[in-house]
Amino acid sequence: MFFLASIIVLLFLLNIFFYYLQKTKFDLLTKNINNLFNGNDYKLENLSDLSLITKLIREKINEKNSEIKSIKEFGELFDLSKDYFEEGILFLDYQKNIKSINKRALDLFDKNNKNVNIFSKLTDFTTNLEVLEFVENCITSSLSESNKFIQTNFPEKHFSLRIINVSETIVLFIRDLTEIVTLDKTRKEFFANTSHELKTPVTSIQLNVEALKNSIKIDNKDDFDYFLEKITNDSNRLQKISKEIGDVHALETGSLPVNIKEFIIDDFILETKILIDTLLDSKKINLKITKKNKFKKVRLDRNLFKIVFENILSNSIRYSKTGSSIELDLTKSNGQLEMIFKDFGTGVSENELNHIFERFYRSEGLRSDKHSGLGLSIVKQIVKIHEGKIFAKSSLNKGLSITIQIPQ
Repeated sequence: MFFLASIIVLLFLLNIFFYYLQKTKFDLLTKNINNLFNGNDYKLENLSDLSLITKLIREKINEKNSEIKSIKEFGELFDLSKDYFEEGILFLDYQKNIKSINKRALDLFDKNNKNVNIFSKLTDFTTNLEVLEFVENCITSSLSESNKFIQTNFPEKHFSLRIINVSETIVLFIRDLTEIVTLDKTRKEFFANTSHELKTPVTSIQLNVEALKNSIKIDNKDDFDYFLEKITNDSNRLQKISKEIGDVHALETGSLPVNIKEFIIDDFILETKILIDTLLDSKKINLKITKKNKFKKVRLDRNLFKIVFENILSNSIRYSKTGSSIELDLTKSNGQLEMIFKDFGTGVSENELNHIFERFYRSEGLRSDKHSGLGLSIVKQIVKIHEGKIFAKSSLNKGLSITIQIPQ
């Protein structure tokens, strides 16, 4: 009985021994096969089971074929749809050769198909060091995925970069963030400038109220009238700035109702002129209005174009010399209304001309002038709503000309 039990235990131990021997052999074989396919050092000695080797090799080949097939299918799909992506996309090998590229990527970096195509180097696409270092780092570090934000100059652009590293292929995604960054910057500048513009008249009112109190104490009627007038002027300025800021917000958010319809132009001009008569009289400026052909009606948003006329003409009066004139020429032909506002004031330099439609911009010569610098930016927004065009011409000391063209 004891002998039989010993035989059973011995057989059990031998089974365990052979199991671990085969497992060790199998693990060694698997490791060597993996090394073989990954290009590492390998040894195949002491491996006699050729059928097992064949089986493992076949499995590895099938895995590789599956990977190659997936990459090939994705590449074919990409080639068919690559020009419909909002992102720029490049496929690169580890030598940084371009294997595929879409039109959006070429557009983002101002390239064309003649300069960059398949088999080109990444450096043919861009010489931006941040992009090149980003790709190089992903290759050398074997990162499967990575992200980066970059800024380019001349012209200034902002991009987000994303890399996916798969099967010795680098897929580089490029997204243009310039508009988002610019809007955020504009928003911050708008709030900063708004705060400053509102603070100035408020501070002035506070100071003049104190002065007014003192004039009452000493019963000085001249001082009282003087400070009361200053408070009234600052209050009017504050009200105007608040209205302009409200107009900007309403135009940009689309909350301002737009009602474009036909109306008689002569009545409209008369109404608008009444709004600025006091300003014209204060500097003895003559407004000359000319209709170059016989037309009676125009198709505009009447209320919005009152703002356009008032803002442009107020701006012209501000920059004109006392006793000078302002011209307004109106033409309607070939389905288009053209308005040309021309003054003979200080004008602006060519450099300043590129900025006059920006928010809060004021000409160098009138930085201390008490106006918000919002007027012409509001005009530009209203023209845009009407699907029109606006542009300006000027030279120093020869006046400014603003042309508006609106389809009818």
